[in-house]
Amino acid sequence: MKKTEIVKGITEKKQKSKELYGTRGITLVALVITIIIIIILATVTINMAFGDDGIIKRAQQAADMYANDTAYTDQAMANATAYLDEMLNGVTGGGADEPETPEVPSDWDLTKVTPVLSEDNQYVPVPKGFTASIIDGEKSVNDGFVIKQGDNGAATTGVNEFVWIPVDEESLEEMYNTSAPGTVLSKSTLNEETTTTDVYSNLRIRNTDSSVFIAGKPGTVNSREPDIIPDTEFGDAAIGYDYAGIEPIKNVLGITGTYVLDVLKNYSQSLVNEYQTTYRSIEKYNGFYIGRYELTGTIEKPTVQKGEKVIGSDYTIKWYHLKKMCIDLVNTEYVQTEMIYGNQWDEVMDWLIETGEKTENQINEDSSSWGNYSNYNQVNGYESGDSGYVEKAGTEILTSGFSENWKANNIYDLAGNAAEWTQEAFDTNIRNARGGFYFPSGIDMPVSCRWGKSVVDNEGTTSRVTMIIK
Repeated sequence: MKKTEIVKGITEKKQKSKELYGTRGITLVALVITIIIIIILATVTINMAFGDDGIIKRAQQAADMYANDTAYTDQAMANATAYLDEMLNGVTGGGADEPETPEVPSDWDLTKVTPVLSEDNQYVPVPKGFTASIIDGEKSVNDGFVIKQGDNGAATTGVNEFVWIPVDEESLEEMYNTSAPGTVLSKSTLNEETTTTDVYSNLRIRNTDSSVFIAGKPGTVNSREPDIIPDTEFGDAAIGYDYAGIEPIKNVLGITGTYVLDVLKNYSQSLVNEYQTTYRSIEKYNGFYIGRYELTGTIEKPTVQKGEKVIGSDYTIKWYHLKKMCIDLVNTEYVQTEMIYGNQWDEVMDWLIETGEKTENQINEDSSSWGNYSNYNQVNGYESGDSGYVEKAGTEILTSGFSENWKANNIYDLAGNAAEWTQEAFDTNIRNARGGFYFPSGIDMPVSCRWGKSVVDNEGTTSRVTMIIK
């Protein structure tokens, strides 16, 4: 190889080496500078985020200020609410003074009822097919807890309505006598087979009642239930009449039997069966329902609704028809309606007194101030044009729920208007009506009085239904 070629090769290698190492040096410097810049930016960012005046610190301070302000506001609202409760209701709300929610009774059948907590902290068994009222003033037990048939708790007309009557253990003992199982019911001179009951009513003395006639025990001539009225002309043992006795028992109430004696015996047993079922229901569910209004509608379609004509002016509708209407009103797999018993009427009267809605005098002596009586306006001092004046008071049976002044714990027309048949038997051919009547005064016929009437007479007499949970 020539010398010139060797020199040229060496020169080219140096040049390539310079190019190679020169480029690598520039890349390392740039990398170092980039890392330094990232470190500086990270330091600044971290300081801005986490420093004493950083973003996170400021956000935490803002959150703390908001929480304190909210807590202050909540506490202020709670204090104001408690103060208003104390001023308006005489009670304090919240904290240790808040009443504990009661337990749902373990023996309630929840396939038949829905436990609803009332505004006064009591569970009410609302039957399936009914809805608790959502209207103010109708959601407290002590003021009259209202339920309505169907799913519209806001309805004000067109539905059957009932009010819950609570019955505690003490009241249950006052209502029923269970100390004499096998008590024999009345028998007629037809000499039908004997019927017995293991429970019967303790009827309470009201107004001018005599204790001699208010024994309650079947098989006597006193006021009593359950029992038949054994008279063979005007009672349940009458034969051949369409107004009383065997014929309406068969044709209206649907009691069957091969012979007259069978019909009467089966009828007696049906009275006992219904009565004892009622007792067991009230014992289990701690109460019963009462119709909010007197019986309305027709024989074919009875109702308990506001603003309707009250059944009571049609003389063809006798006690047997009214009993059947009460039975037919509501009959489902969950509940059954029936004609009110005398001891249930007594319990309602005591409940009105215990809740402070009415005084004993207004119940037992003079009910003129809160019912459709001839002297309603005079007793209250009303004159035509006054807000409480009722022009037709004392002149006729008025439509159901006619006046708000004739309401007690959300139940209308207990006092005055139409007299209301119960299932109390009296003597041998009489059943007792309660509640007074429109044309006498509220002194002559206060709401608790008993009015003995022949079952063939229905002048101005209707009935009041009750409803039990099956």
